[in-house]
Amino acid sequence: MSEVYDEILNQSSIQTVLNYYGLNVVKNKCICPFHADTHPSMSIHLNKGIVKCFACGAGGNAISFIQKYENEINHNPIDTREAMQKAIDIQGLNIVIPQNNNVPLTEEQQKQKRLNTILKDAITFCENNLKTNSIDSERTLDYLKSRNLSNNVINEFHIGFNPTYN
Repeated sequence: MSEVYDEILNQSSIQTVLNYYGLNVVKNKCICPFHADTHPSMSIHLNKGIVKCFACGAGGNAISFIQKYENEINHNPIDTREAMQKAIDIQGLNIVIPQNNNVPLTEEQQKQKRLNTILKDAITFCENNLKTNSIDSERTLDYLKSRNLSNNVINEFHIGFNPTYN
């Protein structure tokens, strides 16, 4: 499995991965998606195929960046194997991951995957609450509109609400 991992990294372009996630690279820097960055603090090392944020410490190669972004930003818990496949798909690489080499997750990775699943379920629950035809959802939508939040922003940032029951 590590041979395929290395092969993917050797053929990867970290800039292609960053562009896929909508990060605009200018002079080998971009806004870091992992903290509230206002000035580009993530450095891109094209020759090494890695990124590093000097403000929050986030970074990695094409595969680890994909995994971190999917887990933390998209709330889509994926393991290393899935991140490898996503790197192949994003870049159109001609590499096949053997199906019989399952890499077991560490205890920490299993815990993180469970927590990400819980978070994703909570986000989905709150988003769905906003889409119901209830008085609470209408009031919440009216409030969000009064704050000048468009439907695109509401969807993009996964805004929802958790009703309170008295």
